[in-house]
Parts: sequence; structure tokens; C-alpha cells
Amino acid sequence: NIVIPDSVPYNNSYYNVIGIERRVFLGATINSIVFPKGLRYIGEYAFDAATFGANSATLSLPKSLTTIHRYAFLECVGIEKISIPASVSSIEQNAFAGIHTLKAIEVDASNQNFSSYNKALYSKDKSTIICCPINKLTYTLHENTTTIGEEAFGQCMISALTIPSTVTTIHSRAFA
Repeated sequence: NIVIPDSVPYNNSYYNVIGIERRVFLGATINSIVFPKGLRYIGEYAFDAATFGANSATLSLPKSLTTIHRYAFLECVGIEKISIPASVSSIEQNAFAGIHTLKAIEVDASNQNFSSYNKALYSKDKSTIICCPINKLTYTLHENTTTIGEEAFGQCMISALTIPSTVTTIHSRAFA
């Protein structure tokens, strides 16, 4: 069980924990995790190849979080659902790449930048699909989708994909 404190002592002072840096939990086994109340960002590769236990199959990110850097949860094992709070304003490319157990990404309805539809991550207006969970076998894009983002379906096991006529842009490596 991991509890990241809200603050840490250093030189007779306390400093708030606002970020999880690069590869802090590389390959870690995480049965449960408690994030600090003031966490603002999760760095590149922070949880690279970490294994999440049954108690953390649903990863609810803290309400203070604003940024999820690229590859933050690269190839994690055991995460089935990720809940993104309203506070998140930046999710970099491939933040959730290679999570083979991922079934759903949910976004708080009051988030100003992102949304979810059919268990995938979209821009707020659903014009761009950003990330589809890897283990989806079939998927239907939202009717407002105009763009399939770079690596949006990266490593997906899709056997049937319904693309509406509104799609005008498919970025490189969209299905890589």
C-alpha cells in the first residue's frame, strides 16, 4: 500500500508534494495508492510498468491534478478503469499507452477540456478521440468526431471500427 504524503520535511521546513516525478514507481507493485491532496502533475513514465492490485483496478486521480505527462502510466498492469477529474487541463500523448487491462476511461462531466464517450477519452466537444482502451474489440466513434488523434488506437485489438463521415483527419500512427 502506498500513501504519498501531502507534504515532506526538509531542512526544518515542510514542502507540499505537488508532483510525481519521472519513473518514481517504475515496475512497482501497487495494491492501493493514496495521492496527496495538492498533487498537480504526474510526470513522464511515473508509473512505467507498475502492477496495480485488485484494490487499485479503478484508478481515481485526485481532484487537484491538472497535468498528466506523456507515458505516465506506460504499460501498467491491472488498471481497468481510470477516472479523470474536472481539474485536468492537459493530458499528453500516450499518457495511458500499453495498459492492456484498461477497459474504460471516465472523465468528470464538468471537465472543461476532456470528455469520455463509449469508455474512451475525447476532447471536450468530442471532435477528437485521444485514447481508446486497448482491449476494445469493436468501437463506434462519436458522431461529432472529426479527428482520430495520434496513437488514439495504439496497440488496440480492434476488429471492427465504425468511423462516421464527419472524420476528416487521421493522424499518423493512429492505429500503431
